[in-house]
Amino acid sequence: MSNSSSSSFAPDEPASIIALERVIFNGAGLGAVAYGLNLALFVQCVPLLWAQRKKDPKYSYAALLFVGLIFSFSTIANGIAMFMNQLAFVDDRNYPGGPAVFASEQVPITQNLNLVATACYFFNQWLQDGFLLYRLYVIADTLRTWMMPVPVLLYIGSIVLSCLLLAELSLPTWTALGNDTTITYYSFVVALNMLITLLIVVRLMSTRATVRKYLGPEHGSLYTSVSALLIESAVLYSAIDLAFIITFALNSNGAYILQPIVGQLEAIPPFIIVLRVAQGKGVTQQTMRSMQGTRAVTGTSMQFATAAVTTRNASMNTPMTAKESSLVVESTGMLTFAETK
Repeated sequence: MSNSSSSSFAPDEPASIIALERVIFNGAGLGAVAYGLNLALFVQCVPLLWAQRKKDPKYSYAALLFVGLIFSFSTIANGIAMFMNQLAFVDDRNYPGGPAVFASEQVPITQNLNLVATACYFFNQWLQDGFLLYRLYVIADTLRTWMMPVPVLLYIGSIVLSCLLLAELSLPTWTALGNDTTITYYSFVVALNMLITLLIVVRLMSTRATVRKYLGPEHGSLYTSVSALLIESAVLYSAIDLAFIITFALNSNGAYILQPIVGQLEAIPPFIIVLRVAQGKGVTQQTMRSMQGTRAVTGTSMQFATAAVTTRNASMNTPMTAKESSLVVESTGMLTFAETK
């Protein structure tokens, strides 16, 4: 009887190939986890948007279509990734060279599936980047003239490069790691996301300074807290995207871990922003214009607001809360805030 403790059931493959197969397998699992986050956010967005259809039907139906498209593309891409994993590690596990070679070589079935999945990820990238551009447009407000041109050009460039990459992907000679068009495309995407991140953070910080100047330090935290900066700018996605492009350019196996995650995470920032806006917590165009309105407040208006505060506190001799102060300012017709919690 053989000694099972000294025998090995590992495949007869080089250690480097086995290591690559591990990261491919684990990357698919992490991509499925990221898809689960998409599913959870989608389930939260839909009922909120549906409930608002009578109040603002145009926005509600447009937002429902937007999140529906993103979730559909994410679902298709995740399903294809799971099926390709099944083919590589179960159905065709005896393919010469193992699952890693099966997944990387352009055999007809993997080529076609990879083309469809990549197209879904690109469509989502277009939607996500376009949505972030719209957020920048909203948040920039009066500063759009100098904030928007460069991001728009980068966005157009990323779309052109993604179309070229899809065309290359259909060729049997295409290879994944080290592909120049792939590196250039993701460089455009990273540059676009990092630039939008920087511009949004700068704009929100400027807005916070304006709010604190006119209404005091206790105001404005709803829209300009650290969490709001991270969510509105999608900085976390940008950081993971940057890590992916570095590992991809270096031909590192880490790219196989990050690629499925990046493909699914690109849908999460739009979901979170739509959810925040539906809950009344996100920055809207009305919010930014209200912030701008503080700069145009005349001395007479300020005296009116001060008089209202003084009258209210004459007998109590106690300071107003942040919520009450917001309501007083709102009553003057100068500003409109969501309720401070």
